[in-house]
Amino acid sequence: MSNFGVQTFIEENESWIIEGCYADILEPVLWACEELYFLNPGMETCIAHCRARPWEPEKYSSAEEQNENLQNLITWVSAYESRDDEYGLKRHRALFDSFTGKKREFNDPSEYETA
Repeated sequence: MSNFGVQTFIEENESWIIEGCYADILEPVLWACEELYFLNPGMETCIAHCRARPWEPEKYSSAEEQNENLQNLITWVSAYESRDDEYGLKRHRALFDSFTGKKREFNDPSEYETA
């Protein structure tokens, strides 16, 4: 979704949640955010989630095809802490740190239930 699409979505909906993997899309609309949650469970948890994810039929024609891509996904996720693009920790941390509204960082999935 483009920045224009996100802006339109925000304007057309009273409440919303945007997954912020794409920092370059989220950053321009951060002004409209009332609360910011940073889900940052660590590399080990993220890789475990990759291994446990269910089949995504909208992306892959079979679970086998999806599993053939698993190592590529794990390699990509493993670069999260060192990547400099909009998908990396550096950009996500900068976005979170710059937000002056109500915010909370979660470092363990068990904390998500308290939000």
